[in-house]
Amino acid sequence: MERQLTYDQLLKHNDIISRQLNIIRESLKKSQKKLSDYKQIVENANSAIIRLSLDGKVGYMNPFAEKLFDVTSFEVEGEKIFDALPKHSRETAKVIRQMMKELLELKIKYSQYESKVVTTDGNIYWIAWTNKILYDNNGKQNGIISIGTDISKRKRAEEAFRESEFNLTKAQEIARIGSWVKVIDTDTIHCSGYFFKILGIAPVTSYQTLIKQLDKMIFPEYREYINKKIQRAIQIGSTESYTYQFLHPDGNVRWITEEVCLLGDVDQKKQILIGTIRDITEQKMTGDKLREYLLIVSSSSELMSLIDKDYRYINVNQAYLDAYQKKTEEVEGQTVANMFGDETFQDDIRPNIDRCLLGETISDQYWSEFPNGGRKFMDVKYNPVREIDGTISGVTVSARDITDLKAAEEQLQRSKEEAEKANLAKSEFLANMSHEIRTPLNAVIGFTELLEGIVTDSKQQGYLGSIKSGGKNLLVLINDILDLSKIEAGKLEFKYEAINPHALISEIRQIFELKIVDKKLKFFIDVDDEIPESLVLDEVRLRQVIFNLIGNAIKFTEKGFVKFSVKKIESEEDNSKIDLIIAVQDSGIGIPSDQQERIFDAFQQQSGQSNRKYGGTGLGLSISKRLVEMMGGEISLKSKIGKGSVFEFRLRNVAIGSTMVSVLNDDENFKFDNIRFGPARILIVDDIKSNREIITENFSSKEVEVIEAEDGQKAILLARQFKPNLILMDIRMPVMDGVEATRILKSDRETSQIPVVALTASYRNNENDKIYKEIFDGYLSKPVSRSDLYQELMRFLNFVKIDIPDEVKTPHTESPEKEIFLTPAQANKLIDEIGPNLQKQWKDAISYQMSDEIESFAANVKNTGIEFNIEALTEYGDNLLTYVDNFDLELMDKSLKGYPEMIKSIIKAVNQK
Repeated sequence: MERQLTYDQLLKHNDIISRQLNIIRESLKKSQKKLSDYKQIVENANSAIIRLSLDGKVGYMNPFAEKLFDVTSFEVEGEKIFDALPKHSRETAKVIRQMMKELLELKIKYSQYESKVVTTDGNIYWIAWTNKILYDNNGKQNGIISIGTDISKRKRAEEAFRESEFNLTKAQEIARIGSWVKVIDTDTIHCSGYFFKILGIAPVTSYQTLIKQLDKMIFPEYREYINKKIQRAIQIGSTESYTYQFLHPDGNVRWITEEVCLLGDVDQKKQILIGTIRDITEQKMTGDKLREYLLIVSSSSELMSLIDKDYRYINVNQAYLDAYQKKTEEVEGQTVANMFGDETFQDDIRPNIDRCLLGETISDQYWSEFPNGGRKFMDVKYNPVREIDGTISGVTVSARDITDLKAAEEQLQRSKEEAEKANLAKSEFLANMSHEIRTPLNAVIGFTELLEGIVTDSKQQGYLGSIKSGGKNLLVLINDILDLSKIEAGKLEFKYEAINPHALISEIRQIFELKIVDKKLKFFIDVDDEIPESLVLDEVRLRQVIFNLIGNAIKFTEKGFVKFSVKKIESEEDNSKIDLIIAVQDSGIGIPSDQQERIFDAFQQQSGQSNRKYGGTGLGLSISKRLVEMMGGEISLKSKIGKGSVFEFRLRNVAIGSTMVSVLNDDENFKFDNIRFGPARILIVDDIKSNREIITENFSSKEVEVIEAEDGQKAILLARQFKPNLILMDIRMPVMDGVEATRILKSDRETSQIPVVALTASYRNNENDKIYKEIFDGYLSKPVSRSDLYQELMRFLNFVKIDIPDEVKTPHTESPEKEIFLTPAQANKLIDEIGPNLQKQWKDAISYQMSDEIESFAANVKNTGIEFNIEALTEYGDNLLTYVDNFDLELMDKSLKGYPEMIKSIIKAVNQK
């Protein structure tokens, strides 16, 4: 028969359960207050909780962490933290990785750090973290936790528990307590419904059946431990409690806490053992979290405090106490005013607390005095503390020392200002350099052009050609350096307007055709027939890039071809725009793959390239690349050694012009000696005498009267007196500059109609150009070539063209005109001489371009001509010696290249004879 409990036993049974509940209740009451305090601090201290495996995989993220990183725990669970966090939090991921490394490699107990995170909604959080290794019951490492302060789940559970009724049956369910009663020495056991609910099994009354089920569920390591506790309760009549883990039928591991005690005396023959079980899985996790929260709060370097609505300290962490050299009892319970003084409290602290009590989250930064560290610049966050019903009961304050960061920001600002000053100084230097170098170059190039029309001696003509070439090369270098500097400073300005691309292509053909013919190359131009007649581009910069690429292609190609192609790609989104693709291909020397990127760097050339042979500064491609990129495009290179190269750039979204652009059929190659200006008077205004003389000499034999003035003030007087047909006005002059003088002239009715052309060596920019367009009728940049000068004058002065026969200067390499009379022995000797001997000298001369080797070769050719009475050889040697003496590099090169053809003609004539 089933054993029935006596009334007294039932009362005792209920009394035990009631006492256990009271113990639990009292325990919860005692811990609730501190738990609530810590919960408020931790939950609002800008903290998050992330549990990681030892290999860095995310096991858990609390809601604050989810909000902080804009992810959900479900989304990132199982992913490595470095992959799980979004881009705006990658710095935090790096820090966590470093902390994990320290924990695992240095074997320290925990690590601390702070990080600033900006969430996707724009909120800024300062997160204080503590990383700690987690261990299982065997002391084996099983994970790492970065601890935050969210304990809302625990608080809600406790609030629900406090509101539970004190009815024993309801209390078991609300408190999640199951109970059981077993009569010793019988197989019968009575269990409450909630007991089986906790375990997740069907109700049974057989003790042995229950034990068999529990043996399968309880972790093996706990079984002996549980048995010892039960035996102890039976033997000595004590109340025993123990905790263990079991595998729930739903597959989850749960924690159970159990208490057992014996009813009646120990010596009674029939004894009743009663017990209670409670699922503490959630509490266990909450307790672990609470310990983690307490650890992070106590070990954080942030100064954390909890303040109530009466401005009193409820709680502070150790960092706070250390910073102000206080003890807990000296702070907690005291007002903020007592801590910092009434003036500081009223002016600086209370306004933030009051706003926070109204629901705002406040951030502030200010200097603060500390007894042990002087003044520190603090970053302070005020967060409202909300109860479950939504009411605000206080404020949490966290403060972080950012003195070093503040100093770094100030240093960065100073460095930025110094860099801006240095850049301004650089720009001013370049502007002055432009003016100071262009001014003497104006004299060099100008007087050279004048002398070319006067000097007839071929040797002197060669000298002049070298001077003029050197001056122009220096001018190109100056312009390249200025362009590069303007690009680097971000001050290069673009002028987009409708242009006719076909006119530009025609101009390219004309300009490069002579060089192509000189080098005996083939020049192919392939233009898409559907290229519009009008495109909106910066013609100057586009021409600069194309000229650079074609010039390089010709320079580095000795035989074969150069191909220039232009095609378009229609825009799918906007039919008023196209992509323009321009390519320059050659069959030249090619570029190694490992150098194809460096040649686009400033002052860089292909490694091993002969600077003597090819020259150049290494700026052209760098400037071209940057110009293309600034026009919204990109440039690419494909090349093979010995096969050639293809430079291609693509300009995207080029607008099609709304109006047709007329093509001017100017003859670019007309001779300026053919120009005769009609009677005219020109006023030249320049403070440098040589500059005035250069322009004056251009009209020494023309019907042009020249008047000179060395400053703007004199120019005004002479303009009013002589009424010139044109004024060439320098900009930078003493007494009165050209801009001011021109404004005065244009405002005077007597002189307002006289065209004024600006003549300057100054650095150009959009601001200057705007001024020039407003008051000047034209613009000439020093050094002024005769071509630019005449073309500008032809806009304002009457002129006529006269016919003057052209003279072409070419090296003498033609075939022999006179018959060659040689005996068979002489013929054989001649072929032996010009074969191995002269051929080797010629190869050395043309390969190394050394003047002494070329001179030796020329002398030997001349002597051979004299020895065998071959006039073509004698004349060739004479001419080549003259080119060497004159240092005429162009004619030397042409003459050397023509030598093989001449020798073939001579050998052919000898063989025929």
